[in-house]
Amino acid sequence: CDQVIIDDYKAAYQITEYMLGRGYKNIVHLAAPQNLDIGLKRKMGFRDALIQNGFQYNESQVILADKFDEAQQAVSQIIQQGKVTDGIFAVNDLTALGAMRALKKFNYQIPGDVGVAGFGNGQNAELTDPPLTTVNQNGYNMGKKAAEIILKRITYGAENCIAQKHFIETELVIRESLK
Repeated sequence: CDQVIIDDYKAAYQITEYMLGRGYKNIVHLAAPQNLDIGLKRKMGFRDALIQNGFQYNESQVILADKFDEAQQAVSQIIQQGKVTDGIFAVNDLTALGAMRALKKFNYQIPGDVGVAGFGNGQNAELTDPPLTTVNQNGYNMGKKAAEIILKRITYGAENCIAQKHFIETELVIRESLK
C-alpha cells in the first residue's frame, strides 16, 4: 500500500545528538511500545546516537511511556528512586508534557536541571512553559502528499498505480525546554 511517512530513526537520532551536543549526558527515552514501528525506530535512533557519539547505552534508559499520565508516573518514579537524568527525549509531545508536569511537581527547573524534548510539534508544544523543543513531522506536507496519491489513484485507477513510499523531511524546532 502507499505510505507517506517520516524517517523516525533519523529524526530520533538527530534530536538525541542535538541533546548530547548541548551537554546532556544522562538522557532517558520515554518510548512507545516496541511492537510499533515508530516505537522501535525512535528507540533505535536514540540508542545509536548515544553509542556513535561515545556515550554508554543501557536498556534501563528506555522506559515504555507514550501517554501523558504514563510519563508523569515514570518521571515521578525516576525522581523518587534517586536515578540521575539530565535529559528526557519523549516519543511524542504529549508524553514530553507529562514528563514536564512531573518535573515541575518535584520543583525541577526546565531546562536548568533537566532538559526535555518531544516529537511532533503539535500546538501544545509551543504553548507549554517553557515551550518544548521538538521534531516537526510536517503534518501538513504529509497530508498534502497523501491527498495527491489518493487523487492519482481515483483518476487513473488503483490497478494502474504502483504502491509508493514517500518520506517527508522532518526538522528540529528548537525552543526553551533545552539549554
